[in-house]
Amino acid sequence: MKKALESPVPPKRKAPPPSKSVLEPVKGFIDAMLREDLDAPAKQKHTIPRIIERLAAEHDFELGRQTTVWEYVRKRRPEIKAEALEGRRHLDGIVPQAKRPGEEAEVDFADFWLDLAGQRRKCVLFTLRLCATPPPQRW
Repeated sequence: MKKALESPVPPKRKAPPPSKSVLEPVKGFIDAMLREDLDAPAKQKHTIPRIIERLAAEHDFELGRQTTVWEYVRKRRPEIKAEALEGRRHLDGIVPQAKRPGEEAEVDFADFWLDLAGQRRKCVLFTLRLCATPPPQRW
């Protein structure tokens, strides 16, 4: 009562401590499945129903619901991918190539047939492509 008389604005409520996730005992197993998926073809990656099915069959865990598992996997999948790429980040990139006009060219020859004045003739096509990198744009 004394606090209420001292200030017309009530003090901010303390947030309750976060509760433990139902998935806590099996997070390691889910992470292992997601690590397996890093090297698997797209059609063979674990879906949420398949993860739930494996948890029930292999670890006798049936507390996780689809939404709970989906939220955890949505958060962890990019984190696990980033962890796997951590040691080899330099491999995921491009090598910029800067070429001045006229410095490099590509040449190709090809045969093609042409109908000219009712006669079919074999012609040789010469192609020259000059390579040049456009200057960087300044915004």
